Amino acid sequence: MFLSKLPRGRQRAFAVLGLLFVLAGAGSGFAQGFVDPDIAGNVNDIILQPDGNILIGGGFGSVGGQPRSRAARLNVNGTLNPTFQDPQVVGSDPSNNHVFAIALQPDGKLLIGGLFVSVAGQARNYLARLNSDGTLDMGFTPNIGS
Repeated sequence: MFLSKLPRGRQRAFAVLGLLFVLAGAGSGFAQGFVDPDIAGNVNDIILQPDGNILIGGGFGSVGGQPRSRAARLNVNGTLNPTFQDPQVVGSDPSNNHVFAIALQPDGKLLIGGLFVSVAGQARNYLARLNSDGTLDMGFTPNIGS
């Protein structure tokens, strides 16, 4: 898909959100039917899933007023998808507490990379894999930087 050709990070996030607005027939402000997801923090990466849902990663602590630490899934209309659990991504301190990259694997699992030391209460330095529902894949235990 051509989205993989876009630059990573913030420029990609803005490009994909802009594309979503255009495809949805954007008028003034947000696209018709697309609501402000109310993300409390920055978004560093965004992935459009085949079903139209949107995966985001960044330095945020909540989405739509609900706790979501550093990774979340939005529905097609921009609302928080409640079937994706809060992965509880935690850094060593507030300045080292970001997801910078997300990769969607063919089996629906997600790789997340960034500045963090734990996910769902389990030690994970810089890299973790999430199941399609946002829970930590306990079978993936990289030993990076430890």
